[in-house]
Amino acid sequence: MSKAKRDPLARQPGETQMEWTMRRARMKAEARNKEDPLVTPEAKRHGDYQQDDVMHVETATRAPTYINRGGTPVERWRAAERLDERQLAVIAHCLTLWRLAGVSSRVTALYGERVPGGSCEDGNLREIDAREDLHRYQGHFPGLLQRYWSVFENVCRYDMPAGVAGADTGLDDNRANARALTIVCLVADVLNERERIA
Repeated sequence: MSKAKRDPLARQPGETQMEWTMRRARMKAEARNKEDPLVTPEAKRHGDYQQDDVMHVETATRAPTYINRGGTPVERWRAAERLDERQLAVIAHCLTLWRLAGVSSRVTALYGERVPGGSCEDGNLREIDAREDLHRYQGHFPGLLQRYWSVFENVCRYDMPAGVAGADTGLDDNRANARALTIVCLVADVLNERERIA
């Protein structure tokens, strides 16, 4: 038995330099993927990962992957029934206001845009009203309590992991998730009490 057949990385007879290089790279990548899993054990403990295949649109090839079915922190808390209906209604209302305010929809500035003289479109009125409402809601948390609004916005609007958002309040990872849930519930309850949203 020749050495070329025993060593899978060795150049095979009749194989061009390019074919040999590509085969070696493919074999090394496959070995690396077996050693380094797609989802680390730490990530598996914090999510609901299920193995699935995804289809590459251009090449029509399938690739194995893991999908976190846990979703956003709010979705996980809703599934675990950690948020009541009033709190969920407040969160949904704030998400609508953030969408209407259009803060995150535009990436670039509009320089030199034309503003109709003397009239205001309905969309502009809704945007202005949404911004005013959000500003008033944020005003319910003055001074150091502004951190609570920040955690609420980061978790509900930007889907920041609860542990990261809760860590911003100065707690370690073990208690940060619980703190973020408590803050989201508190902010939703305060907004519902003062604004009668739900």
